[in-house]
Amino acid sequence: MTPTHISISTLPAPSTRPFHVFLEDVEAQIERRLTNLHAHLPAAASLRRIAAGKKLRTRMVAHLADARLPSFDRRSAVAACAATELVHSASLCHDDIIDEADERRGAPTVWRQLGVPGAILVGDLLLVDSFGALARAGHVEAVADFVDTLRKVAGAEMDQELRHRGACGDLQRWREVCEGKTGVLFAFPARWACPADRPLAHALERCARSIGTAYQMHDDLLDIHGDAEAVGKTLGQDRARGKHTIPAAPGTERAVATAAIEGTIREALASLEAWPRAQQAMERFVARDLRACLRTTGGAPR
Repeated sequence: MTPTHISISTLPAPSTRPFHVFLEDVEAQIERRLTNLHAHLPAAASLRRIAAGKKLRTRMVAHLADARLPSFDRRSAVAACAATELVHSASLCHDDIIDEADERRGAPTVWRQLGVPGAILVGDLLLVDSFGALARAGHVEAVADFVDTLRKVAGAEMDQELRHRGACGDLQRWREVCEGKTGVLFAFPARWACPADRPLAHALERCARSIGTAYQMHDDLLDIHGDAEAVGKTLGQDRARGKHTIPAAPGTERAVATAAIEGTIREALASLEAWPRAQQAMERFVARDLRACLRTTGGAPR
């Protein structure tokens, strides 16, 4: 089985150029749409912070670009990543209203800048632009897939908010919620990185879904044990609002979540054993990007 803890020194040094050029291409697409959106906002308002996140999903696919997989489809991958980052930013606009969060990425949340109606409208425009990024690339099948992906995200959010709120739940239900909220949004751009190679696309989808699920598990842990100042966003809202997250007794959440995160990452990397180059790209992402992110946001497994 593929080891979870990967020493960066054992991984061959990748060429940085394909990685960074891919990131720049995705960021350029996002920037064009943000510039258009700013034309509707008051001069003092800014969406730069809401779109200036870690871009983990894009960095994950950039490592696949760096691996020079024969079936890697750059046009498809850039469009899928841009769409995913835009819809993620849209979800933050709406989530911060639901959670009544005051701060995001070290700055006032969009609803604190523009009011609730303004934040809802900004989120709506970002959502529309996410579909524009895919449609402009000419991927009709990807658009339909994106609709299905977003339906799963919205369904998971509704289940957590309306069906499971105040419930203790169990580990399986928690994992399902984490997968629906975040795992499927990691899976989408990974699946469209190599769409012509269906077996590899499905394996990348499984791997990325598990990685995204692990990341959401950590985010739930962060809400309980994170440092709000270090993280740069309002914490403690899940428990305050009775959201079903880590099914553990108070004080044991770190151990429960860490075990689940590590097991899910092992599962993710093992799903690519038949594709060594793709597996190594994902190992590099976990070692260089995901774990670095988990460490810097506090409460993370080493």
